Amino acid sequence: NRSSVAVLFMDEDVALENLNALSESKNIQQAAIFDLNGDLFASYQQQGASEITHAQRMQEGIYDDLSVINITKQITEGDEVFGYLFLQSNLSPVWGALRLSILHTFILYAVCLLVSFFLSIRLQRYITVPILSLLQTAKTISSQQHYEIRAEKIRDDEVGLLVDQFNEMMSIIDENEKALKISNSELEQKVEARTKDMDEALRESEA
Repeated sequence: NRSSVAVLFMDEDVALENLNALSESKNIQQAAIFDLNGDLFASYQQQGASEITHAQRMQEGIYDDLSVINITKQITEGDEVFGYLFLQSNLSPVWGALRLSILHTFILYAVCLLVSFFLSIRLQRYITVPILSLLQTAKTISSQQHYEIRAEKIRDDEVGLLVDQFNEMMSIIDENEKALKISNSELEQKVEARTKDMDEALRESEA
């Protein structure tokens, strides 16, 4: 909007003043004002920037590559076009922000891995260790046939409830085992007594 007056009255000093104000921005490498015929009217370049050429007056729009972004905008007053404003900005802040974002992503990923590692250790302590202890107790009972062995209850949680149910089951099995042994012992005594009676009856029959 400010450049339209300079182009309208062909005031190069005002145009240069407007463009030189862009020096406050470190990202703007160069800028130029072209008249309606495409001739260079005024330009601004940072130190080390390439010289602005006539070919850089492009159709209005935004064009970019991997290093810079170019913007061409029509200079208008109402519906009338007086020229074109060309701006070129480097993309180093964009790439810097991208690198910073990638770095933050990797840091967050590393933190998540560490948190997951420590959580797995705590889960192993609270879940895996009691379950492995219960498994070892079951193996010992199975191999030694000692049904009076009980699993150790560590905490009052779901795993602790599982241990309670296991111990209750082992108590029932132990009671049944003891009752079975008593029944077998009584049966042996009855068989022995019956055999003794039959032997006596046999001797009497032979007599």
